[in-house]
Amino acid sequence: MKWSLGRLRDILQSGVIDISEAGVIGDNGVFYLGNRDNLSGGFRNPGNGRVDEFAVWNRELSPAEINAQFDTLSLVAEHPLWTDYVAHPDTSTHLPNCSYAGYHYGEAPLPNPQTNLIDVTAAPYHAVGDGVADDTIALRAALTNAGVIYFPDGTYNCSGVLFVHKDNTILRGQSRSNTVIRFTKSLQTGYAFNSSGTSSRWSWTGGMIMFCPQSKNTYLATTNEIGGAWSDRPTARAFRPGSLYSSA
Repeated sequence: MKWSLGRLRDILQSGVIDISEAGVIGDNGVFYLGNRDNLSGGFRNPGNGRVDEFAVWNRELSPAEINAQFDTLSLVAEHPLWTDYVAHPDTSTHLPNCSYAGYHYGEAPLPNPQTNLIDVTAAPYHAVGDGVADDTIALRAALTNAGVIYFPDGTYNCSGVLFVHKDNTILRGQSRSNTVIRFTKSLQTGYAFNSSGTSSRWSWTGGMIMFCPQSKNTYLATTNEIGGAWSDRPTARAFRPGSLYSSA
């Protein structure tokens, strides 16, 4: 059996196969066409296999015939939100225009000052950058300064969020490939519990490095639920089935 996946002029995969063989496409699993009974309920629909929208002929098609088949496929309709954004990118009410993100709207090269360099590994900060030590306190202390916060090559473990509160601050690594800030906790566990039901609000806001005025947001004394305080919470023994606790 000969098969083609994608147009021949920009073909993704093609070959000659025995349909009974394993390891045909993707993760070396079985080659499926259409429905698979062992899929979860949300995917158990006609046509949902590893290869969907398939057709079989009793003869080998020419490249022109295969391309003609793809040309007849209907295109997915463009979503109205995207249509509106393309027509009015600067005034779209739903999708933000990120074209101008970055330093001077991305139209000027990044500054490269060589003065006022603050080495996070030097005194009085003493970050280690060995991928083992927790450098959170050292990095936070260095970030109280404005200037070039310089990270020599290394892996700097950080167990909490970092804030950049001052103007004219640049975070600069010695190299792109060997300078790493590795966050060992999420915003939920390393900054503040911030959920609505089973969903974390951090999925659409916040970041492990936040650039904002100190009056807008800053470090918390403890990793607690936003709006509450650990000292106000009852102990676990105080809870009983059906009891409620408000952090307000």
